[in-house]
Amino acid sequence: DVVLVVDSSDSMLDLTRAGRRKLDAAVEAALGSVDLLDLNAGDATAVVSFNGRVELHLPLSRDIGAIRAALLALPQASGTRIDLGLEMAATALCVPQRNTANRPVVILLTDGRPSGTGRADVVERAEALRRQGVTVFGIGLGLDVDSDLMQEITGHPARVFLTPDGEDLGRIYEEIARSLPCDDA
Repeated sequence: DVVLVVDSSDSMLDLTRAGRRKLDAAVEAALGSVDLLDLNAGDATAVVSFNGRVELHLPLSRDIGAIRAALLALPQASGTRIDLGLEMAATALCVPQRNTANRPVVILLTDGRPSGTGRADVVERAEALRRQGVTVFGIGLGLDVDSDLMQEITGHPARVFLTPDGEDLGRIYEEIARSLPCDDA
């Protein structure tokens, strides 16, 4: 069960070197990773966005059309409340219909540092997720990402992926998706 937690702050409207908005590159890459899951065999995906606020766009779902629609409809606003994104991910995974045989996973993508909250709040939310057995991956997009914070969020350096440009995101999401069935660390 994978929760895609996507930064939809105003800075995600900035352009990549290829001339695409960072958010468009992130959504395209996330859509590609969903195609690697086996939704027919019980994998599920939830979609969360955060900026100054947080929104659960889709609870855990096996409906590829609903997942695509949720990713394509992410709103933009100012702020980067990573803590709220992680908290909503925990909520999305704590539902009765979740398949407990599936590994709970959060893939967090952000292009910046938290705002409107402190670093300690972000780390506290991430640690709470990991204590619940959730594997957390972090993708840092751009040059303003706090790589030390990303490592604290994931709890493991091998689960942090940094890219200066959105054009690497497809490969990163694919690498994460392909590691899920065999990653026991």
